[in-house]
Amino acid sequence: MKEPPPFIRRKTPTYASAQIAAYAICKEPIDLAGRKPIEGFAIDSADPDTPMDRDDAIDIEHKTDPVHGKVTVLHVTIADVASSCPRGAHRETNDKLATLDKEAHTNGETLYFSYGVAPMLPRRLQDRLSLENGKERPGVTISVTFNQNADVVHTEFARTVIRAKCKSYQDAVKDIAVHGNPLQQLSVLAKHILQQKSTATDLPYYDASTGMYTDSEGNTRHINIDELNAYMTVQGCMIAANEASSGIMRDSNFLFRNHSYTAKHIPQSMFYSKSALEGSGADVRKVIQNKAEYNPECKGHYGLNARMYSHVTSPIRRYADLVNQRMIHWSIDVVDAAVDQIMADKRHASDAWDRERIAHHVWQHATQLLGDAAEFRETRGGIKKVVGKRLEETIAEIADAVPGVGRVTSIEIAKKTLAAIDAIELPYSKKELTNVATDLNRTLEKNRLQRREIGYSETEAWLNAVFPETDSKKLLSWSPGSFARLLEAAARRGDNNEIFAKEVLKRLDSPSDKDALVQNLHTLLVVSERYKDGHWQMLKKQAFQRIKSDPTLGEKVFTFMQGRHETDTYILEATLLDDNKQPYPAALVVLSNNGGDYSAPIIDTADTPEHAKQAAILTFFRHYGDLYHHDALYTPKLIDLALERARVKRGSRFETLKKICGENFSVTEQYEFDGAAEHSDHNASITLTVASKETGEKLIKTRRGRHEQARDKAAKDILEDRRFHDMLSQCHGGMHLDDERLKPGTELPEALWAHSSRIIQRTQDDQQR
Repeated sequence: MKEPPPFIRRKTPTYASAQIAAYAICKEPIDLAGRKPIEGFAIDSADPDTPMDRDDAIDIEHKTDPVHGKVTVLHVTIADVASSCPRGAHRETNDKLATLDKEAHTNGETLYFSYGVAPMLPRRLQDRLSLENGKERPGVTISVTFNQNADVVHTEFARTVIRAKCKSYQDAVKDIAVHGNPLQQLSVLAKHILQQKSTATDLPYYDASTGMYTDSEGNTRHINIDELNAYMTVQGCMIAANEASSGIMRDSNFLFRNHSYTAKHIPQSMFYSKSALEGSGADVRKVIQNKAEYNPECKGHYGLNARMYSHVTSPIRRYADLVNQRMIHWSIDVVDAAVDQIMADKRHASDAWDRERIAHHVWQHATQLLGDAAEFRETRGGIKKVVGKRLEETIAEIADAVPGVGRVTSIEIAKKTLAAIDAIELPYSKKELTNVATDLNRTLEKNRLQRREIGYSETEAWLNAVFPETDSKKLLSWSPGSFARLLEAAARRGDNNEIFAKEVLKRLDSPSDKDALVQNLHTLLVVSERYKDGHWQMLKKQAFQRIKSDPTLGEKVFTFMQGRHETDTYILEATLLDDNKQPYPAALVVLSNNGGDYSAPIIDTADTPEHAKQAAILTFFRHYGDLYHHDALYTPKLIDLALERARVKRGSRFETLKKICGENFSVTEQYEFDGAAEHSDHNASITLTVASKETGEKLIKTRRGRHEQARDKAAKDILEDRRFHDMLSQCHGGMHLDDERLKPGTELPEALWAHSSRIIQRTQDDQQR
């Protein structure tokens, strides 16, 4: 069982009283009376036995509808947090409940770090409400009905008691591969939903080949490729539930997630696309600049191509979802009031119409019913009479549709229902929701800016307990995940010693957890990048050798970096032409820093796109970690230069040598042919001499063979000579060349000969870096 991340306390004024309130609530038994039983699959990245904020479960049902024929019903069950944490922050009706709500309101959301978690709600209450494997928990179920074209035709809410079947991503992936398994059917439905989203906007939603995906806010994220199908299954179902809930509540009081459309063009070099340098539309891809915000007015969500969207599915870790769950409870009460009145007059109705069928019919009118009911509760005087009349007509129309209920009875039912609705307290008025949305947007922005500071300050005591008196036996007892978090925190602070470094080496050589290994390599190659000597430098070199021996591992580290790095990192793949106009694959790593420049200058070529990408990633980490030479900074203008050099590199190395040397060097060649000099295909002894005009230094290389081949071999020898690199550094203002054969576990083709060109800016750019 994986241990849950360490708890991180946030210092809020209501922290202590909220903990006391949570303790009092958790002492009472959970009330499950009157709830409909339901099951579902709770899937997340944690071990199934770890109940950490597991707040949703999904299930699928196939049945026949009298109107739409064969339909598929998606059941998304959410942990019922609102029942244990009703609103009290602004009405002070119950001090204990008020402090719980105030704590959640102040925090706004749960904050996650690589070394711990700062929960929105008290941990005690969170664990009580999380969907534990096989245990009964109160839930709110959103049932979304799809027709055979996968269009939403109906949505209902219900209070339920959920007995979840908890699965990790790895377990879920196995089930998804089994035809006919419920998770396989859910995966098909989710992929269809995501495909609709990704083809309807400018945002790419997910790339199954890399694990990269774009979240609902337009941010690029990464997940382990092996877990991608399970993750996207959950995401697709959650998006469907959030969007369907917004449709039901669009005319009522609800907190919507709005994302407006404002885009900017990005350079071609920043495309995350396999055909970035090909196709007429490549240079007009857009990136969304606007951040999504909460608002009681529904304005649509561009990133998800949704006319209305809200957050409902994570009330344990997002305050907006808790607010909306309270409104969903109100909507269930309003619908139940209408159903109760119709059932009370069932003597006038057909016996075939039981409560479930009547409720289904009422939910079909829910949008109008709930919108009118909300307005009815908020208005006063003459306006209230007008709204009440419209609401009366809506309820009468619903009752009329039930066989056996006459018009007179329908009006009586409507009047009784109006009185029942008037007694149901509306959790939030429009004005109150506006205030909540304003506070929440401000809190979330503050959390984004201070996320790292909050986490770093809470790890000081933890690190101080480990350094400098490190005990090898204690380090050995740390689980892979915990040790990975410790290593990252130590790298950010700079702590290290011999015992700790030896333990790191052991875990690199004999990893027991692949995910932890990837995180450790990322820490050494990226997080500790600024440390140039001592144990860190030694560990960095060992980490590079580890990914060099296994290029697929290097890819995983790179994609992990894409999901965790402060800046956007891309692989630019393209098909280029060599001197003979023959196509060959090339790859370029591009890193966008905060200043808008692009760093990561390496072009590597190979016989296959996969080898090109692997070589580019390896070269990127080698230079990013400054494992051989100085760091380099490539501006957008220099990316074209790098691409051009890749084309030259595929041709004659002698021509490459002459272009690199330029005017600062003299390149002379001498030939001794075995036959007539005019026949260049005869064997020859060729001597190349490269002399620096500034220092007078010379490099002389002699090779024998066919004329062109011998000259190319001599040029290659010079390009590979470290002394030539030093000459270039002196004469070209810091330009350095590095050449290295990349030979991972299995021998890569000869065409993987990796020639890298770097331009080092020692002035302003270097100082800024």
